[in-house]
Amino acid sequence: MGLSVSIFGLGYVGSVSAACFASMGHKVIGIDVSRAKVEMMDSGRTPIIEARMSEMVAEAHKAGLLQATTDANQAVLNSEVSFVCVGTPSLKNGKLDLSHIEHVAREIGAAVGVPSPATDALHGLTRLYARAAGLTPG
Repeated sequence: MGLSVSIFGLGYVGSVSAACFASMGHKVIGIDVSRAKVEMMDSGRTPIIEARMSEMVAEAHKAGLLQATTDANQAVLNSEVSFVCVGTPSLKNGKLDLSHIEHVAREIGAAVGVPSPATDALHGLTRLYARAAGLTPG
C-alpha cells in the first residue's frame, strides 16, 4: 500500500495530482473550499476536463483510493503528507496573492497543533520561497 496523501486545492493541478497519486496506489484525500468540487471528486467524477481524468478518478474512487472533503483537519490527521495546490493569482499591482497558501498553512498548523506564531513563520517561508523563485508576493 502506498502513502496516504492530502491535496489542498482541487482545481487543475490538485485534481490531476490527486488522480495520478491514486492511480499509483496512494490513498488520496482532496480538500477544497468548493463543495461542488468536493462532491464531484467524492462521487468519482472529475471537476476538470483533461484526457483520461474521468477514467482515473472513477477507478480511484471505486478502488477506495480517492475521497474528498472540505474538512482540512480530518484530511491532515489522516494523511502522511500534504501537498498545497491552491491558486496564487496576481493582484492588481502585479504582485502575487498568497492568501490561499496562507489560509492552508493556518489550517495545516491548526490540525497538527502548531501555535499561531509558528504558522506565521510558515507564511514568512512562503514569501521567501516566492522571492527566491523570482516572484513578488503581495
